[in-house]
Amino acid sequence: MKEFAMLLPVQAAHVLALYLAPRPLNAEELHWLTGECARPDDTAWNALERLHVAERLPGDAPRWRAGPSAGAFVRARLFADIWPPEHRACALRSLLRDGAGPRECVEILRDAWTRSRADAELAPLLEVLVAFLMRWCARRGADPAALDGDFLNLLFALQSFPLSSLSLLRKILRLTARAHRMARNSGNERFTAMLLLSRFYLHVFVGNNPSRLADRLESALNTARGFLGPEDDSLLPLFEGQLAYMRGELKKIIACFNRCSDDMAWCYRRFYDTLGVCALFSAGYLHQFHFALGSVEHFQRKAVLAGDELTAAMFRSNSCFLLLRKGDRKRMRAVLRGLEATPLYEEHAIVHSHVTRAHALLFFVEGDARGAHALLDAQTRRLLARGGKPVTFKDPLVLDMLYVFSCHGFPAVPCYDAASLVQSFLQGANRHLKATALRIRALQELEAGAPPREAVALLRQSFEICRSLGDPQSLALTVHALAQACERDGDAGEARLLSGMVREATGRDLRGVSYHEACRTCMEVRPAAFELFGAALPEENVADKSVAERCHAIFSGLAMPDTREEALHLFVRAAMDVFRQERGGLFHPGDGGEPRFAHIVNVSDLELRSLGMRPCLNWLAAAARESRRPVLWHERHGLVLRLAGTGAEAWLLWLDSVYAPQAFSEIPAEDLLQGARLLAAELRAILRLESFRKREITLQHDKLRDIFLREDRNDCLVLREGLQDLLAQVAGAAVTDVPILICGETGVGKEIMARHIHAASGRSGPFIPVHPAGMVENLFESEFFGHERGAFTGAIKQKIGLFEMADQGTLFIDEIGEMSPLVQTKLLRVLQERRFMRVGGTRELHSRFRLIAATNRDLWQEVRERRFRQDLFYRIAAFPLTMPPLRQRRQDILPLANAFIRHFARRYGKTVAPLREDQAGELLAYDWPGNIRELRSLVERAVILHRGGDLPLLFGLSGDPGFVGIRGKESGDADPVLPEGPFRPESLPTLEEAEARYLRRVMRLTGGRVRGEDGAAALLRMKIPTLYAKLRRHGIACGRG
Repeated sequence: MKEFAMLLPVQAAHVLALYLAPRPLNAEELHWLTGECARPDDTAWNALERLHVAERLPGDAPRWRAGPSAGAFVRARLFADIWPPEHRACALRSLLRDGAGPRECVEILRDAWTRSRADAELAPLLEVLVAFLMRWCARRGADPAALDGDFLNLLFALQSFPLSSLSLLRKILRLTARAHRMARNSGNERFTAMLLLSRFYLHVFVGNNPSRLADRLESALNTARGFLGPEDDSLLPLFEGQLAYMRGELKKIIACFNRCSDDMAWCYRRFYDTLGVCALFSAGYLHQFHFALGSVEHFQRKAVLAGDELTAAMFRSNSCFLLLRKGDRKRMRAVLRGLEATPLYEEHAIVHSHVTRAHALLFFVEGDARGAHALLDAQTRRLLARGGKPVTFKDPLVLDMLYVFSCHGFPAVPCYDAASLVQSFLQGANRHLKATALRIRALQELEAGAPPREAVALLRQSFEICRSLGDPQSLALTVHALAQACERDGDAGEARLLSGMVREATGRDLRGVSYHEACRTCMEVRPAAFELFGAALPEENVADKSVAERCHAIFSGLAMPDTREEALHLFVRAAMDVFRQERGGLFHPGDGGEPRFAHIVNVSDLELRSLGMRPCLNWLAAAARESRRPVLWHERHGLVLRLAGTGAEAWLLWLDSVYAPQAFSEIPAEDLLQGARLLAAELRAILRLESFRKREITLQHDKLRDIFLREDRNDCLVLREGLQDLLAQVAGAAVTDVPILICGETGVGKEIMARHIHAASGRSGPFIPVHPAGMVENLFESEFFGHERGAFTGAIKQKIGLFEMADQGTLFIDEIGEMSPLVQTKLLRVLQERRFMRVGGTRELHSRFRLIAATNRDLWQEVRERRFRQDLFYRIAAFPLTMPPLRQRRQDILPLANAFIRHFARRYGKTVAPLREDQAGELLAYDWPGNIRELRSLVERAVILHRGGDLPLLFGLSGDPGFVGIRGKESGDADPVLPEGPFRPESLPTLEEAEARYLRRVMRLTGGRVRGEDGAAALLRMKIPTLYAKLRRHGIACGRG
């Protein structure tokens, strides 16, 4: 152990990393995992090898693994204070704590995500976390409570990170399968459905993309919809969009992406980025270049500002395909030159594949098929020589290019065999690629001498798919090929009709031209050509209309969501489509004139705060502050529309485009004004709907408040003169958020005091009283946190928990000292963070409730005896109040008694004479062990029994004075009545034994009944939850028989 203590911090960090890692690591991976910049030299590694805590593996590149003594070093815990808290090794050390689980992994991964570390640097950390979670699942597999929202969110986060590492994806797939079995065995139908959904999602990236997988993903998605609530609306489009991507449904991919919000939870963030890539390609095929290029610019700028060069390069390479279809070849060449000059082009297979294919397609579209083939062949062989492999492509134009290569008789390019790729796409789920594969298969059969009728059948299938997808280039090519096939089949009339359609769409007669030339010409086809081919597609038909007409067409097809945030997101997206802009935002002037954005699209928070955005923000501030013109335009910063008539506060819409900065100068001024008026009307509708929802929420809160503050509480009667000093303290504390602990005997009015504090606080939410002592322990989470549908057997619908219900209000926990230790632990975490998840939920909820707790126990004594958590005690007792018993404020007895007499006389319709002087004396002389509750019950019973004359005041139980003495045992306010005659001290029962005997006697008298007028709770004048707690403690059964 002494030798271990001599290790330097960097050496200790590397030993810890090797111990946790599931495989040997090289020096760079150790640096990524530990964050140690100073890497150990050979002397340091030799020292580790001498101590047998590390072993060097043979090979050219040095790699290390944990030695046989690494476990002893870790168990010795000698590295407790050798690293600063921000060191990465401290995060890894948390995995060694007793009871460590998914929560520690969440904190580690969230920290790595917020630091925006590149994927390659994250890979070793992800492997450590996956290995840890596999061991954790093996230990906790039989525990139904092990699966919670943190674990599910962690799995989603892990699934979304390593999309470029196939081996790591397979490990995560095995972890997901194990979690799925745990969820299924525990009966959590919601988690089972969501984990099954994510498993199928992962299979797509592992390389499995057959039609059957898409069908299974759709089936899992339909099952999961039954268990997802409104708060999961941002999660569903991610999987629906992935399914649409698998099937090549271009318009649906874009629609799903538009339904997602930019401020998605961190664990789903990478799913959102992946869907964004799918959406921008789809938009490119549909010639929605403002959307596609705007998304590329947004993701690229965000990656650059975060220092993630790999992600930025991947988005730049994706932009090349969009620029090619847009016809901006000059800008495309500049991007390609920049990418080919970066080290990432040689080092990363994804960047290399994208750039090489884009450059080959550029040669291909410019008419140089031989140059395209030479480039693709040479660069692919270079990649294979380095041990890499080209990634799968999704652009149908690549398949067209490969077919042209085969037509020219060029040698096959490695990994790009046209025949096998066509067969694969015909069997796959992607309809976009399938349409191209059908077209090429038909042309191959015509070349092979097959009957033209078979080719015509294949091309008609391709035509129907292309017409539904909306890609004008693929549709024009298919119609051109169909015209050739019909002519060979002898149908000259249809061939002429189809050739005429192609000529009108392309502006050129393609009869007799090569397939290569037809591909180049069809690149110029615009979406308006769909009208020629008999496909009335509203999204494309709006392209050549005026701003007002596009606005009507786009907004009429939108279904506004339930939440304001999502509605504003769709509004800004639609406005960008109306004006064909790449980014935009809705804002109003702040107090200092600066723009305050209610929602912004394709501009990240990091970019919004960057220096490059400052000139634009300054112009927006000046436009909002100084000008009252409805339309303002700046050649570098875009367009601002003042949406007038939307309330006292002005709302302004900002739109901008990098690729079409002069687009606004081409729009007539009247058209701009008409578009602004239509957008203002849509915005008014959204804000009006939001005000209606707020009003409905207020009404629901009022109803809830009425339920908990209904009649017969007489709160003001209890807070009399004897509490004036206490009320003065309460007046200052009520307006704060400090937790309050109210101590006092049973019946002194602790809940009434809590209601008074809530009323004085002015909080807008409801007062929610909770009595956990009468709550079954294993239902605590369901009652306090709520649960989702399918979270456990019998959870047939979603339930809102008490924490969520008390948002903006007060949560009153009575008899908090009766809580079990397990419940105390769960309560402490929520009180610390004010955040929680519903049982079976994945979304973290935030409740801004104020806590008031009450107890009739000495909690400090409970803490000393380890029956109550000390940290929870300090959390709830920030402002303690002690309510004196009624016997210590006798000045309140008669006013309270007279007030109760008047109240119950009105309630029962009786005329009751005032108290006689001797009756008042009896009330003042009595000790009131049951405090105000006993006084209230005594007066109510007297009024009920009153038949004229004086009130019959019956103290104790039916006037039996012995009852009072026995009750004194429970409250500790009077000496117990002992049997007369000689007795031995050792024969006296303890207080606990006497209480147990008495409770058994009472339960026999009531036949085991607790509730009701003749129940034990009424006879004992005790709260039902308190009585249940005492019966449980003494093991006394209740219930009939």
